[in-house]
Amino acid sequence: MAYRLDSGREIDCPHIRETAKVSRAYQIRAIGYLAGEAGIRQFLDVGAGLPAADNTHQVAQRIAPESRMVYLLDPAQRPPPGADQRRFCT
Repeated sequence: MAYRLDSGREIDCPHIRETAKVSRAYQIRAIGYLAGEAGIRQFLDVGAGLPAADNTHQVAQRIAPESRMVYLLDPAQRPPPGADQRRFCT
C-alpha cells in the first residue's frame, strides 16, 4: 500500500494497516490496565489525531466513568475554523 505524504510524494508502506491495528490494540489494552488495575483517572492524549473507535476517553470511562481526558492535537492536524460547524449544517 502506498501512502501519500503532504508533499505529494508517495512512499511504499506494505504493513501500515497491520501496524495500525496492532498499535490500536496495544493502546486499548494499556488504557484498560491504567484505568482498571493501576487506578489512573486522568489521561493526557498527545497528538490524538483523527477520531476512531475506542478513543482514550471511551476505553477509560467504560472501566472508570469518573476518568477525565485532555486531548492535545498537532496544530497541523487541526481542522480549519468553522469546519465542525459546517459538518453539522450539512
